[in-house]
Amino acid sequence: MDEKKSFLIEHVDSLGQGVSKLTSGEGQDITFIPKTLPGESGICEVFQEKKKVSFALPINIENESKNRIKPECPHFLECGGCDFLHTTYEIEKNFKLQNLNRLFSTLIDGISFDYVEAPRRFSYRNRVQLHVKNEKIGFYSKDFKLIPVPNCKVIRPEIESSLKEIYNNPKIHLKNINPKSKTPQKIEIYHHEGKTHINYNKFHAFQGFTQVNQQVNELIQECILNILSKDPPSQNSIILDLFGGNGNLSRDFNHSTLVVDNYPNQELSHKKHQRFQSFDLFKTNVHDFMNNRVLKESCEVLILDPPRSGFKELRDWVNHLRPNILIYLSCNPGTQRRDLEKLIEDGDYKIRNLKAFDLFPGTHHIESLITLSL
Repeated sequence: MDEKKSFLIEHVDSLGQGVSKLTSGEGQDITFIPKTLPGESGICEVFQEKKKVSFALPINIENESKNRIKPECPHFLECGGCDFLHTTYEIEKNFKLQNLNRLFSTLIDGISFDYVEAPRRFSYRNRVQLHVKNEKIGFYSKDFKLIPVPNCKVIRPEIESSLKEIYNNPKIHLKNINPKSKTPQKIEIYHHEGKTHINYNKFHAFQGFTQVNQQVNELIQECILNILSKDPPSQNSIILDLFGGNGNLSRDFNHSTLVVDNYPNQELSHKKHQRFQSFDLFKTNVHDFMNNRVLKESCEVLILDPPRSGFKELRDWVNHLRPNILIYLSCNPGTQRRDLEKLIEDGDYKIRNLKAFDLFPGTHHIESLITLSL
């Protein structure tokens, strides 16, 4: 598809796309265009149409926004990994905060998230996953083309040499890739516990999961510790950490904690206060969990950090466990809002704390931390 059309950007949506709504003889023409800013106009080229809307790339911006800057990353205009490097970090922050507040405004009166900025906009990722297709290695663009990224600016210095080595000697690494496989092929570079690893077609974070932005991760941990210090659970109760992975959020607690996730053949580094339980939270419910007698103590604090799909069963878990405090961290505020809606409408739990952590600067992604209490 190579249809060209005019655009005028009205606003930027939660996915970092400029939204153009132009009226024509056939009605309103809605087009989503990445790497554009409000007020900009020009010509775009459509690469996909779906349900009466178009997805396009800008090919000529005739009227640029005063907020547009030259991106520091040489791959930005083609690569689909980052969304906002064509404007300042302050403008990026405003876009994210506006979209987050808009999403929750109909659920919570007087909504206002505290925004925790990333200490750095570049050189923050300790892990990067490269796609491989037809002997090309890189990230996908918005129009699904594979773009080489040898000079990616968001990766940490510790993995820069490994990225360069892959691009300098691709044949060595492509030997580990099956070109006939129907399964997406990938190479992951991962800096973990002082060592850099290169893995081929392993499951995500093969050496053990950690947040890709360690500095912001520490700010999230500090925030949760601060919340609990103001209202600590009683000694005979337990903190329940659902979708807890390797115990990232509860690692520094000074209280008995049960960390629950699906751990297939994965060894975990246990801390004295943490115990781990393998349990598929999507295939079974809270009644099955309780019948297993895994949780014998009362649960006064419930923490969860589910995947992007959220946790639809949250209301049942909360109504059954009745924790005093619920701390919900999410990489997808949309599913987080859905999960909390019925709980808030029931009226027993009230919003106590709203924070947005910029775990992925340069992208449209935002980490939302919402605390509720009885």
